[in-house]
Amino acid sequence: MLNIEYIENLDESFYKLIDDEFNKYATKNNIKCNYTPFNFVAREDNIVIGIITGHSYYKEVHIGDLIILEEYRNKHIGSKLIEKVEDYFRCRGFENINLTTYNFQAPEFYKKCGYKVEFIRENKEEPKLTKYFLVKYFNENKNEVINEVINEVINLSNNEMKIINLIKENKNITKKELEKITSLSKSTIDRVISNLKEKNIIKRNGANKNGYWEILK
Repeated sequence: MLNIEYIENLDESFYKLIDDEFNKYATKNNIKCNYTPFNFVAREDNIVIGIITGHSYYKEVHIGDLIILEEYRNKHIGSKLIEKVEDYFRCRGFENINLTTYNFQAPEFYKKCGYKVEFIRENKEEPKLTKYFLVKYFNENKNEVINEVINEVINLSNNEMKIINLIKENKNITKKELEKITSLSKSTIDRVISNLKEKNIIKRNGANKNGYWEILK
């Protein structure tokens, strides 16, 4: 008879079972899982003042937790820890670093560190718990060069380039999400999208609710 129980703390045998089964399934699909946790610790005079943790797996790196002691905040320690993670994984074959944060935590901080919003899960009952999904690609500089070439040839505005890049990152992004991420008004978003369609740069496939964007150039 099937029995399902709640267990608050799992011992190592359970974690080994999870790792083994994930790796087994990935191998069957010719994918290398290689789940590996990481931790970087910042110290000052042998006192721990900041920690960043996470894990790498498949082709991505995920930042799980970043915490700085309150008295040491606003001293660029958090950004230095993030830079350390980026430098460590930059040439190890991974495509991106990603993370999640709540509205009351640090979405603006991560944006300043070069992370871009992929998705926003809105919490209407408690806006502070609106959740941000952010990502930074290791080939970002290469994409910026490509964008500069496109901009030079087609003569796009800054707002048009913003919309194009967001659509590249998420073809299912909605106009409402574009408004939130770019802080542009609804009328501006509509005008920019209309211009991009007229220039034959983007098009909308399918219905508004279930459709998706396509970059044509």
